[in-house]
Amino acid sequence: PLVWAANIATHAKTLNKTSSDQCLRLVITELTAHRDKLGILVGYDLVSIPLVYTQAMVVVVVSYVIITLFSNQPFNDSSEISLIGVTFSSLTNFIIYVGLMKVATVMLNPFGEDDDDFELNATVDRHITAAYMIVDEMHEDEPEVVKDVYWDEIVPKELPYTIASAGYRKLEPNCGVDSTDLSKQAKNRFNGMKRSSTRSSNTYYNVQKASANGMESSTSKSGIYYNVEMKNG
Repeated sequence: PLVWAANIATHAKTLNKTSSDQCLRLVITELTAHRDKLGILVGYDLVSIPLVYTQAMVVVVVSYVIITLFSNQPFNDSSEISLIGVTFSSLTNFIIYVGLMKVATVMLNPFGEDDDDFELNATVDRHITAAYMIVDEMHEDEPEVVKDVYWDEIVPKELPYTIASAGYRKLEPNCGVDSTDLSKQAKNRFNGMKRSSTRSSNTYYNVQKASANGMESSTSKSGIYYNVEMKNG
């Protein structure tokens, strides 16, 4: 199927159905990336973890748990081991380590036949049937390019809601400055900036350094103050 798809893309380029070679290259690149992912999946299925690793892991975990259960026994006054007193930490370690071991052994073969594994038989059968049908029966049977039912409609402003999802509809969240109330001075400054943007290109500004004593307020914290004078040339 991948070779068939690549041939279809190349044939479309020879018939000038694609705008440029860049489009063909993108299609071939996506097909190659899909093939690489299929190869990785095949590798996971074929190359399994050696059995000696799983056996060694089980022996190590079980041995550690047994030794821990005996080594954490409390001693009584006669310096004899009490077989009844099993600490809570030892039971917790036993549950955690044995549980992780069971999970690791189950995940060795995710495509197995257990109830918790992935069911891929029906999916693989469907894909094989569809692939052979596309290549053998529908190779030259290309669908006709026609206008869909929404060709003459404009793009909707919003997606329609179903009856079930209409109750979950909410208003758009406000941005950070939506609820900000500008003061009168800030509004006047903003309006002045808008008016200054409409002046002609002959307008220039004469900027001179002024002393700090002659300024009522400063627009900078650097200690340097300026007088700005606008002139029309």
